[in-house]
Parts: sequence; C-alpha cells; structure tokens
Amino acid sequence: MIVAYEPVWAISAMDPAPDEHIRAVAAALRAASRDPGDAVIYGGSAGPGLLARLGDAVDGVFLGRRAHEVRALKTVIEEAVARTGSAPA
Repeated sequence: MIVAYEPVWAISAMDPAPDEHIRAVAAALRAASRDPGDAVIYGGSAGPGLLARLGDAVDGVFLGRRAHEVRALKTVIEEAVARTGSAPA
C-alpha cells in the first residue's frame, strides 16, 4: 500500500507543511500500518529540497505544479536518485 499525504491547507500553497509536521504525520501513518512494505509519500507543494530535508521520514514525494517545471522536476529526480544510490530507468 502507498499512502499519499497532503494536508488540505497545503494544496496550492507556495510552501509545503513544516518539515516537523510532515515527519510527525508520516510516523503516525507508518505506526498505523501493519505491513513494513507500505510506503508514505508527501505532496502539498512538494518541490526541490523537500525530499532531501525529510530524509527517511517519507518514501517519496508527489508533485503537482512543480512537475511542470523542468528544472524543479529534474532536481527532485536527482534527490531521489541520491537517496537510492541508483540511476532512474
């Protein structure tokens, strides 16, 4: 299962939720899961830098408008690759 979390107040906001808020919610979602293979991803104005800042608190991010910005998308992909240590397919 993949749980995608985005607070309603972060939709279309210029900035994502505070990092500590995201970490706390992601931890609660993981605690509620019964399968260690479940994943938690975050949206809500996710963009470059967020995945790197959150570290292992989330398994990934989903992008809204930032996916339409080539440089932002490239940066987020590079951050994800850096976390996994493997090149994208």
